[in-house]
Amino acid sequence: MNGGSYVALTPWQYRGSDLGTHRFYYYYNTDNLLHRREVSIPSEAAVLHFPAVTFGSELRWTTLQPDTKAFHFYPPDSPTRR
Repeated sequence: MNGGSYVALTPWQYRGSDLGTHRFYYYYNTDNLLHRREVSIPSEAAVLHFPAVTFGSELRWTTLQPDTKAFHFYPPDSPTRR
């Protein structure tokens, strides 16, 4: 911003849950510019290792640990991350 840098804490930011989905922002860099995409993941495909909140509540940074059956989202400082 104005010659400075904006750094995402992790690539994933939890936005809340509604109607059977968990909603996130996914951040990525191209050519030194930070971009984001909105992502909705069906609730049965994502495991939140923190309490779910309604969509539009406070945003929360998370980390993703995928496995063969689900996407696992953890707080970035969680000691229980695999």
